[in-house]
Amino acid sequence: MVERMLRWFDDRLGTSHFARSALNKIFPDNWSFMLGEIAFYCFIVLVLTGTYITFFFHPSAQDAVYHGSYAPLRGLHMSAAYESAIHLSFDVRAGLVRRAYSSRPVEYPSSGTKPLRGNTGDWFETVFTRREVFVANTIGEIAKVFPDHELIGSMGLGSVVNLPIVLEGELVATINLLDAAGHYTPEKVEAARSGLAIPARLCCALALRFEPMTSSSPT
Repeated sequence: MVERMLRWFDDRLGTSHFARSALNKIFPDNWSFMLGEIAFYCFIVLVLTGTYITFFFHPSAQDAVYHGSYAPLRGLHMSAAYESAIHLSFDVRAGLVRRAYSSRPVEYPSSGTKPLRGNTGDWFETVFTRREVFVANTIGEIAKVFPDHELIGSMGLGSVVNLPIVLEGELVATINLLDAAGHYTPEKVEAARSGLAIPARLCCALALRFEPMTSSSPT
């Protein structure tokens, strides 16, 4: 019954001829044609991966010092472009950061992920390269570095401070605080940094000890 049904479809649609022709292209009779197909498939992989990397790569020739998890290069001077590529390879799995806690779980659920864009200029350079606090006090400044700025603005938020958490020279997390536009004055930023730095390091150290963060960097 099944064989007759398949034959009926083949008589009307010519599927066997198409399938045979397609398979001959994928698996040619002469083995030498396979070399060309392998080269073609490699080219497709290069195009797809290269397109993906352009969204995260930081194209800057500015001098930077590597402080990431790859020990052989730690402390060496290099271009910011090369340093960002190493960070994305070893410190940020799949170009993602993972959210460990959120006070707005509806808009930003805990354990959610967010793409890290290495081409966000000042933010990437400040937080990931120099391991310094990043501050933006207007939604316009936020829009330059965060692709979800429209969602941030819709919640009535217009300023942000990102505090990098560094353990043994490795950036393991960031604390991200948001408030109304113009909220984070230098005094408030310093108060947040001095008050949260030690507790955050302790929490990250415990989290890394009992649940190693291997899939992505937490925020």
